[in-house]
Order: sequence, then structure tokens, then C-alpha cells
Amino acid sequence: VPDENLIVGGPFINQRFWTIDTGKGTGQDCGRAAPGGGQINQIIWEPITRRALIPSYTTSTVTAFDPSAAPNWPENPSVLASAHSEGQMRPTGLIHDGKHVWMASSPEYGTLGGALSRIDPRTGEIRIWRHLVPDQKVNAVLVDPERRRVYCSTEIYADCNSAPPTQTTGRLVAFDMDALEITREQVIEEEVPSASVMAVLPTGEVLAQQKGQLYAWDAEKGALRDLGPAPEGCRGAAIDPETNTIWTCAESSIGWLEITDSAVEFHPEWEGSGSYLQVVSGTLYYASGFEICAVDLEPSKG
Repeated sequence: VPDENLIVGGPFINQRFWTIDTGKGTGQDCGRAAPGGGQINQIIWEPITRRALIPSYTTSTVTAFDPSAAPNWPENPSVLASAHSEGQMRPTGLIHDGKHVWMASSPEYGTLGGALSRIDPRTGEIRIWRHLVPDQKVNAVLVDPERRRVYCSTEIYADCNSAPPTQTTGRLVAFDMDALEITREQVIEEEVPSASVMAVLPTGEVLAQQKGQLYAWDAEKGALRDLGPAPEGCRGAAIDPETNTIWTCAESSIGWLEITDSAVEFHPEWEGSGSYLQVVSGTLYYASGFEICAVDLEPSKG
């Protein structure tokens, strides 16, 4: 959060969270962040209420942290909303559309039927669509406020394969933010159990991946462009809104994707591995092992 000189993060498993004051270069262990056991799964900045929103396993609960006040669980962070009433356990994605927050999730062990949820960050009101695709979990979520769409991807498996699947094919899903209904379900390839949405491209298409292959999906027309193989180990993408550069991490390097009408080319910029990529104000942030890395993109592409 550059205008707050703040980074908020969480370690694996123990439900604690931490902050880094980038102005002072100091960090703080802020204690417990959420109810129950498990771990924090994502963190986003909520600009309306100026709080960090923190969803966590095992109850798909979103807590809200106000950095202007001292950390003091359960007052700060405090519980904002939860999808646990609909059997949801693990948040698999959280994203802001400028007004609402959308959460993807998988259900409790031994059950099927993940969900898409919409949360009002001011009131905590939550709407939950379980079985968005019957008996499948929602594994990623994107938003396109300009076209008023939420894009999701699904897979057929229960969390940690804890229940036998009843379906055979993972899907891409387009959901209307205003009508609150699915406008399109798309199969990339039949009998493939999982699909993944990665980013909304400047063209309005959705960058998606299945079996190591990248696609550009036009959800309005139901059209797919096969772009070719993804970089080995490609796990996510972040778009620089100023240059429309698509940054991604591969098995041993971080770089950008050049997408043409029918092909994609990966341009590595530096060695290393990364996850949780974000581009904010011309800086690429990512996690690498026990470190948070920040890269000024000016010397790189664009």
C-alpha cells in the first residue's frame, strides 16, 4: 500500500500476520489475524474503508485490519464476513472490483461444492453462490469492472482429494456483477479436471491456462485462442496498468509475456522464483521463500 508506506503479509499455517513500514524499513509481528486454525490465504487492500482484508482457512472468514490503529485481535483485525455457513473452508482467491470484494473458495474436507461470494466491505454483508458449477470448487477469481464481469475457473476435486469427484471437466465461468448470474460457462478441453484464470488482458479477453497451455478467452463470444505452451512452472500473472505489461514467474526466472494473435512468448528479465505477484505504482512486488521483493520496473521492459 504505497500511500501508507505499508506492506501487510502473513506466514504459513499459524494465523498470525505482520506489517512492514517501508518508510522506516521496520517490521512488526502483529499477532493473530483470524479465528480458528490454519493460515492466511490472501491479503488485499480495501480502499473504501482503508483496511487490509485477510481471508483465511479453515472457515473462509475475511477479517479487516485498520493500520491506523494498534493491532489487537479480535478488535483489530475484526471479522468482516464468512462463507463458513455454506460449508466453505479454504479461500482460493480474493479481489476488489472498486465497490465489492469477491471471494472464491473450496468446501470443507469430504464435501463437494465450492463457492463464489460477494462481500460489501462497508457493512460485511455477504452473498454466497455455492455450487457455482455443481460439485466443483472455484480455484481462482478475477474482475473486470469495465465490462461488469467476474471471471472464475473451477476444478472437479474436493479439497486435498478428500471426496470422490462426480464431474470430469473443469470450466471457465463468466458472472454478471449486476444481474448476479452466470452469463457463460466455457470448456477448454473435455475430460480435463482443472482450468485456471490468470489475468484480464487489455483486449478484454481472459488469460487462462490448462494442462500447461495458455489461452485467450473472449467470454462474450465464447471464443478461445490457443496461445501455445506456458513457461515451465508458470503459476500466476500480474498486469502493470500503466504499460499493460504482463509479468509472470516461471520455474527459475521472472519476466513478461508477449502475446500476439496466436502465440505467446516469455521474456525472462532476471533469475529467481516468485509468487503472489502484484504491480503497484510501477513496482513489482512478489514473495520468494522467506523474502518480500520489490522491483522498480522502469529499468526493465517498459
